[in-house]
Amino acid sequence: MSRRLPRRVLRLALPSCLLALAIALPLAFAPGLESPASAIGRRRNPPPPPAPPPPPGPATPIGPTQLWFTPNLASDDLIGLFTQPDRWDVARGRTRVLKLYNQQIRPAACPSCGPNEHAALVGADAFRKLRAWGIDLAIEVGAIKEWGCTAEPMARRAGEVIRTVEDHGGRVRYLAMDEPLLGGQHTMNNRSCGMTRDAIATQVADYVARVKRDFPHVDVGDIEPYPRFDARELVAWIDALLARGTPLAFFHLDVDMNHVENIDAPLDRDLRALQDHCRARGIPFGVIFIGRDRDGDRAYYDHAMGFAGRVKRASGLPDHVVFQSWIDGPGGRRVPINLPESGPNRFTHTRLIHDGWALLVDNDARFISWSVPDTVRAGERFRVSVTMENAGPIAWTRRDAYKLGVEATGAAWGTTRATLGAGDRVPPGGRTTFAFELTAPARAGSHALRLRMVQELCEWFGAPTPEKRVTVTP
Repeated sequence: MSRRLPRRVLRLALPSCLLALAIALPLAFAPGLESPASAIGRRRNPPPPPAPPPPPGPATPIGPTQLWFTPNLASDDLIGLFTQPDRWDVARGRTRVLKLYNQQIRPAACPSCGPNEHAALVGADAFRKLRAWGIDLAIEVGAIKEWGCTAEPMARRAGEVIRTVEDHGGRVRYLAMDEPLLGGQHTMNNRSCGMTRDAIATQVADYVARVKRDFPHVDVGDIEPYPRFDARELVAWIDALLARGTPLAFFHLDVDMNHVENIDAPLDRDLRALQDHCRARGIPFGVIFIGRDRDGDRAYYDHAMGFAGRVKRASGLPDHVVFQSWIDGPGGRRVPINLPESGPNRFTHTRLIHDGWALLVDNDARFISWSVPDTVRAGERFRVSVTMENAGPIAWTRRDAYKLGVEATGAAWGTTRATLGAGDRVPPGGRTTFAFELTAPARAGSHALRLRMVQELCEWFGAPTPEKRVTVTP
């Protein structure tokens, strides 16, 4: 057993505060929910056995990799993400999905949210801004919990949150179910659904169907803890949902590294098995990247980067890369802080987005050809065109800050970056031509010019162009 309970179990144990590894706290036992006892009684007449799952297909990545960002629920500067967007401009462009928690969005008081309650989000116009930035909104919700064992009231609560977002100019794209397999089995505060895996799957299938009926534009995915459930148990859980005709928009793994080390869980093998299983069934597989050290932002950053390195070595790049925190730091401060995305000795969550992404993604580029004049006059502006091939696994887009950069050679050429067009997308194996202007150095002589691909605030990558000696005349 682990030295700590999974974060969502801790969350439910003390609903008045956010514990060290908790973040999405249910507010209270909702009126109208079916009691655990009645749910258990119903299971004496179980439904017929489910049909077998469909045969698997090829275990290939599911679409373009998505970067998800979930700031710590009570982080001091979460609202600054919306009021000071220039402080995470590049990370914001790279983020495809921002996930918040249902208790942040409800108008009711949220003691565990710190300064990030409903009124603050509405005051910052957060929901409308996410739409304007092209970032999808996900909400982490309870689907089955020891305090809510049936689908109807839980789906109704989710619907209230979705409508709240829409009433304030936003649009919910995803619901992330908060560990329903665990929620249907464990006991907390003398409450328990006491359900079997199949009984939980039946309720979850009903929950998803109700959400899709009322909100067809909202897709529903699942988060489950590891190694509280091993790969074999999670594979059986996924297949139980598929057998009930329940499509999962994604499956995200919440890895407790302390528990992994305590029981020597075969994490590397299970990551590969779960990723292959999900991909073979058309389900995007994601991993939550989180630090586990409470000593502050730097220690959190170091542990999260170490975990990202292990995931990359074990199973490569997941379909969803989820940077999320629910950690308490020194003095109860939530770590890590979010802003700014760059700066000396700043180990923020948005910096982790850059550095973690660079570690996980094997960017690569190949030089194809270029057109550069041999001779220019001092101070003259002249045209250059360079064709590069994407030799990596991720498409290049302007939003993801892929650029062609001028490498330092001792000469100043005016422009240091050439950007892609707003609608350009260079897929793996594709080619693009950068056409732009440079300014010749003011000093006459022979000057070196060399260019290379760069993902801003992440890394220079791929082989550079050959070095061109340009003659500058007076």
